[in-house]
Order: sequence, then C-alpha cells, then structure tokens
Amino acid sequence: MYIGLDVGTSGCKAAVIGASGAILKTASREYAFERPRPGWVELNPGAVWAAACETLASLAPESALARAIAVSSIGEAQVMLDEWDRPVMNAIVYLDTRAAEMAGEVRARFDPRELYKITGVPVNQMYSLCKQLWLKRNRPELIERARRIFLLGDYLTYKLSGECAVDSATASRTMMFDVDALDWSLAVFERFELSRMPYSRVVPTGTVVGRILPDVAESCALPREMRVVVGAHDQVMATLGSGVVEPGDLLMGEGSSESLNLVVSADQLRRDRLFRREICIEPFVEPGRFLLPIGQLSHGTSIKWFIEANRHAYEAEAAGDTLYAAAERLCAPDSGQLYFLPYLSGVNCMDAGSRAPASFIGIDSGTSVHSMYRAVLEGLSFETLSNMGLFCDAGVSVNRIVASGGGTKSRLLMQIKADALKRPIELSHAADSGVMGLAMVCARALGEIGSYREAAAAFVRTRDKIAPERDLSERYGEYLRLSGALKALFRNAQS
Repeated sequence: MYIGLDVGTSGCKAAVIGASGAILKTASREYAFERPRPGWVELNPGAVWAAACETLASLAPESALARAIAVSSIGEAQVMLDEWDRPVMNAIVYLDTRAAEMAGEVRARFDPRELYKITGVPVNQMYSLCKQLWLKRNRPELIERARRIFLLGDYLTYKLSGECAVDSATASRTMMFDVDALDWSLAVFERFELSRMPYSRVVPTGTVVGRILPDVAESCALPREMRVVVGAHDQVMATLGSGVVEPGDLLMGEGSSESLNLVVSADQLRRDRLFRREICIEPFVEPGRFLLPIGQLSHGTSIKWFIEANRHAYEAEAAGDTLYAAAERLCAPDSGQLYFLPYLSGVNCMDAGSRAPASFIGIDSGTSVHSMYRAVLEGLSFETLSNMGLFCDAGVSVNRIVASGGGTKSRLLMQIKADALKRPIELSHAADSGVMGLAMVCARALGEIGSYREAAAAFVRTRDKIAPERDLSERYGEYLRLSGALKALFRNAQS
C-alpha cells in the first residue's frame, strides 16, 4: 500500500492506495488564503503543514501497512525558513498580483526568448522569480533571514523526512530552472543576483530520500519504516494518475482551475512556436518526455462563484438536491444571445498582458439565472477550445482526451465541452487522479512495477466516454469576437 498526499490551493487531500489502484481510504482538510492587502494572496505554511498532519492521521488504521508516501503540490509558492526552520513569511501563491511590475524588470534584464530557451516558461508575474525580485526590492531583510527556500512540495517532503529534495517539474515553475539540464540555472540566479544555495537539490521524481521522521510517524499514526518518495508538481501527478503517459495524450484537469496537459516527446518541441504562444515546457516523469500545460485559472471557481452568488434562487428550487445538482437540473437548454467571459482571475497565465474582467454580455429582460448558468458553462468550454487551439498553432497534435477532477462530476459540463471541442472525452474513474499518480510513483520507486506505462494499465480505469452531440461552432465564433474585443479594450485602457 502507498500514500499520496496532494497539497492544493484551498486544502490538502491524501489517500491510502493498494497495489492494484484501489483507494482504501481518503481524507482531506481545508485551509484559507490570507489576503493582507488587495491583490495579495498568501498561504500560511504552518497552517498547510498542520492540515497535512491532520489529514494523514485521519487515514489510520488503513495506513498502518503503507510502505511509501509521496507528495504533490501546486507550484510557484515559495516557503522560506530561517535558521531555526521557522517560516519567515507566508507563501505568496500564483494568484497574487503584487509582483506584476517585476515581469517588466525581468524582460529588461534578460531577453525573454533567451530566458525561455533556458527555463521553458514565458515571463509571467505568477512565477517564483518575480515574487523573489519583489521581496528583494521591498522586503530584503526576509531574503537575508532565509536559510532554506522550498516550493510547497519539497517543503512537505522536508517536513516528512528531513531531506531537501525537489523534482524537476516543481522546480520548473520558478522561472529559475534549466529545463534541458534538469537543474537550477546558475545563469538566471547570477543575472538577477540571487543565491542558489537555499534551494533544494533537484532529483528525479520517484527518488527515495529516506524514511519518515520518527516524531512525524508517531503524531500522524504512520509506520516508522515508511519510505518518503519525491513526487512532482500536481499537474504532472494528475496527468500520470489519469493514465495519460504517451505522446499525444492530453489530460483535461477539471478543478478550481483547468489545466490542459499534453504529453510530448523531446523531438516534438518547436520552441520558437511554443514561445510565441506562451506555452510552458515542463519535465514529465520519464526522461525525454515533457508536459505542455495550458491553464485557465478561473474554471471551477467560476462555477462556484456563480452558484454561491445565486444561492437563494437555487435553494428555493433545490427540492432536496445540492445547489450544484439543482443548477445542473434547472439549467436552460439554450443561452440565446447571452455570453459569459470567465476572466475572474487577475492573472491570465496564457496571456500575461490581458486585463479583461469577467463579464456577461447580452443580458436582456428575459435573462434568467438558468440561462446565465448555461452561459457560464459554455464560456468555460469555449475557453478550453481556444486554449486547445494553441497546441495546433505550436505544431503538436492531440490524439486522445481524458478528463479528471471535480468538474467531471457534472455530466452537463462534460457534454458541453465535448460539443465545443467536437471530440470525445474519456472520464477517469479515479476520484482523484493526483493521489493515484503518487501511488504509481511509489510503486515504481519501490521496484514493484516496471514502467509508468505498466502502472497506468494496472492502476487506471475509464468510467465513461462522452461523445459530441451538438455543433457550437457558430456560438464559438461570436464568443471569440466578443472576447477579443474585450481584451483589446482593456489593453488600451491600461496603455
């Protein structure tokens, strides 16, 4: 048995998973962002670790026979510890916008194309480098106090094992990592006068770094002989755990954000074209393979926002359903001339210059909550289709689409997506593909399975396949016209 621990933006979850991929027990805990100023979004490292410990303790007694544990996490957010291993500040997460001006400084000091050749990521305020430069300018005393600097994944690995080790995929989210050498880029550190020393050593995903610390084993009711294995960035683990391992396979991760993760081989990388489309190149779990992730940050959050904003309307008609089930059951069959542009996040990871706000366009006296909800689902699906087009523009093809995550619980959303994409969508059986991917990593790390292809065959099942039923091409064309006009308007307003 294995334990996968996934650390997300709003909470952590863990599962005990058997050798055949059976999920034996799951647990989760939530934590909240801290927003000390407008535009600032932080996570308290102590709160994240406490939630992780509570989650792991909740897995007992099923965890008693677990042989290994691995961690995945969101990227970008740095945890800085002082000489006594105390956090010097909260972790600044990717939704935080305080470092927006630092992106301009990065471009001024390092040619963006050359930086992309090294790091595989386009210049964007969301990455750790921009946050670190902001701290250097505004809070240099915090950097001076930092003796160790982690991402959330290797911070949890350190807390579990006492070892400082980070995987390539997580490290690549900093904009300070050499995606070809699979190590930190000294050229980037030197150019921006930052120290490489506080960062963890880079090791392959699946590296066994040691046994769990005795005090952690005792407090979390875990086996003392359990091995701690290095996991990876959450998008990589979710991709692997969905059985998406071959070049041309794509995971549609349907959570608070949506990530379209396409597996490619090294010889498929057209870096100039990828650079023009601002597509990241992220190391995958096997040598010579990479992940091309395309993100839509306000995905599930758009649905949650809309339903919570209209809670009273849904409560009146819920008839025993959850609010989400009521929204799906009552959704209008057509949204008419109404469109929703889902730009709720202040950070657009695929268009760093965009400042367009979320908007409903086409509201009239006949507009209802139920037609607005369909417009929300269509807008999210049209953004998915628009982002999928970036792969084609970059010269890489998509052969197969697998969807996983909480959004796949909505049959209606998945049907609208299949209609918009004009492609069938396979739904992963795993309730959480991220922890499933971590179990696969543990199995291979302990030599109990030979390859990730074998692991996918043994651990992963598909529960359904959604075929397209309607042609939404005309609506998509109008959506592109409206979204293009809105983005242009707010670019002009910012100039």
